[in-house]
Amino acid sequence: VDSMRLFQEDFRLRNGVYASGTWNPDGGVTTLATNLGWQPDGADGSITYVVTNNAGVSWTVVATDSSGTSITRTYPN
Repeated sequence: VDSMRLFQEDFRLRNGVYASGTWNPDGGVTTLATNLGWQPDGADGSITYVVTNNAGVSWTVVATDSSGTSITRTYPN
């Protein structure tokens, strides 16, 4: 998620809002790669990420592993 933060800040500087999208390890939905230019690498590649734009002033990411365990973070916090 730390690398995603850098991509989000770059996106916001260029577009005025944070990006939203999804990255799914099965390749079915990868709008984060298209919308943000980001995709996980290494061990993070087995996690599903869902990012929402919160009225342009912040963004929330929900990361869910294959066992169904999720964490949610909002940035900037």
